[in-house]
Amino acid sequence: MACSIPHSDDEIQALVQKQIDEDMVHQKAILDLALQFDNACTTKEDLRKAYEKYNHIPQRAVLRSTLSKRRKLLRMREDADFNSGAWVSAINYVNNFGGTVTRCLGDINNFLKKGKLEQVVAIVKSCSLNALGDLNVTLKDLSSTVPGIIHYKVLDVGSYENDITVGAAMILVNVSVFTPKPSKHYLNITKRNVLRFSLRMRFH
Repeated sequence: MACSIPHSDDEIQALVQKQIDEDMVHQKAILDLALQFDNACTTKEDLRKAYEKYNHIPQRAVLRSTLSKRRKLLRMREDADFNSGAWVSAINYVNNFGGTVTRCLGDINNFLKKGKLEQVVAIVKSCSLNALGDLNVTLKDLSSTVPGIIHYKVLDVGSYENDITVGAAMILVNVSVFTPKPSKHYLNITKRNVLRFSLRMRFH
């Protein structure tokens, strides 16, 4: 029995060629998509590397610069504290009487004698009245800062009440030290402890 073919050889060849052409178009589209994906991945990777470079190296540089500026500012403030007229007056007073200025606040334990510091020469860094009428202060010498309490009776002496302010310099003797913890020290300052008080090159 003879088999009938609905299409001629030319038509079949044309259909096959058309399918091949369509497949090539599809393959090209797939290749183009793959290339775009690769390019996108490469771009993303480039962006990531650029971000890392920007996010880390410059920030470290900025951080170093910021820290350097802060340290410089702190040094300037410290220099200002110890170049002030009040501090110079206090130092001159101690030197004129044959004494020496110690750095006792940074190493209180080694300077303590029977629970007291023989001499403290320090700048007042902060002060505020408490509920009992005493003055809470932070004192700073060349080595460190330490909190303390100035008894309210000290404020009644002369013009101390008005003159014990931030930036003033104090020369204290035989100051009692309260130590609730090994690394925590507080100065207890009474009238007997205040040898000299200096503010704006003036002594009382």
